[in-house]
Amino acid sequence: LSDTVLFLQPTNESQLLMQASFGETQALTPISNGVMAFTTKNDLAIWMDNTGMFWQKDITSASPPTELSFNKFPVINETKYSLLTADHRLFVQENNTLFQVYNDRERREILPNVQQISFSPTGEYIALTTSNELWLYTLQTQTSPVQRAQDEVVFLNRFSKPITNLYWFTPAYLIFANEDAIEIAEIDDRDILNTVVFAEFEDPAIFWKGDTSLLYLISQGNLYLSEKILE
Repeated sequence: LSDTVLFLQPTNESQLLMQASFGETQALTPISNGVMAFTTKNDLAIWMDNTGMFWQKDITSASPPTELSFNKFPVINETKYSLLTADHRLFVQENNTLFQVYNDRERREILPNVQQISFSPTGEYIALTTSNELWLYTLQTQTSPVQRAQDEVVFLNRFSKPITNLYWFTPAYLIFANEDAIEIAEIDDRDILNTVVFAEFEDPAIFWKGDTSLLYLISQGNLYLSEKILE
């Protein structure tokens, strides 16, 4: 997908999923009409149409779209939708409510009022925030260090101020901004959840780049870059 961009183009009655290519030859190609939301996975475009059906297409080939076997989602007109995927799972966010869809049963509501979603680098969890609350959704059964069932929704902590800029710091810790503090919280909720203030800046916006272990931060119009934090 490095030389390809997918986007939704509004029309009079619906939205077109478009593919823009910027290789040796530039091209703008419609993929599908009546699209409510889409996501990508490797070379696949995955979308939900305005009837609630799910489709995918290999955008590197001329093959037609194929219908996915997930049960139809009850679409509501003039409602905001987003799609997310992890392994073989598919999630739909309807306004701020997150659902998982299945091919053998009805959709499941995971959590309402979701503001941020972050998949763990190991594919074991989804971290979620609902304004000032921190939650986990377990994608795989966990036996160590904490026992958690697959598809378990776990409340971690509630803060006095809204949580912003949520990232996975490591597979066991989350990093985020909370008013004028940058905080790191573990996901092991046995006894008490350990949370530490990593740094304090006025109204910070952060970007954590885990592959290089660098933290980018903007505060009061100034850009800061950390030294390498993790070895």
